[in-house]
Amino acid sequence: MNRFANCPHSVPGHVTVLLATCLAFLGCSNLTAPPTVEPISAETPTTAASAAPVTSMVRPQAAPPPPEPPPPAGPEGKLVSKDLVVGTGTVAKTGDTVSVHYLGTFADGKEFDGSKKRGKPFDFTLGQGGVIKGWDQGVVGMKIGGKRKLVIPPSLAYGPSGRPPVIPPNSTLTFEIELLGVTAAPAGGAPGAH
Repeated sequence: MNRFANCPHSVPGHVTVLLATCLAFLGCSNLTAPPTVEPISAETPTTAASAAPVTSMVRPQAAPPPPEPPPPAGPEGKLVSKDLVVGTGTVAKTGDTVSVHYLGTFADGKEFDGSKKRGKPFDFTLGQGGVIKGWDQGVVGMKIGGKRKLVIPPSLAYGPSGRPPVIPPNSTLTFEIELLGVTAAPAGGAPGAH
């Protein structure tokens, strides 16, 4: 039951629907028309008699963000070393033979080498040049049981030649190294087994 049926100011239902439809049509008539694009002008438009054309400029698209820079290798390409876990065992010194597990990654985090996937630790003598300079410098001072992150600049890694096909030229390398064992160099300076 319509409670406004007897109201002297009420509008019949069919007229209300017709009126609402007309208003909706008039208000929405431009919704299907393509939007009008106003060019951005580099010059102020002049009169039609002017021979100089109006030059449109296109707004530049936002450039994608630059790629993340590689982790810093320190000022002037110096080794960056951070202890993740400080060991409690014997301290590794130049001339000692050490046993390590390691994981090598590029600046983007992509792994390129690791000893654990081979299931065998890697052994070398510190300071003898059997490994890259960044390792010879970065493992000294670690204690057995410790883990250290080394960010090694190209100058202390493989330099401008790289190590094709795995290591590109001038690569900054990151290593996480776990010191498993230390065999002290004998008093005569040559490494020996204990």
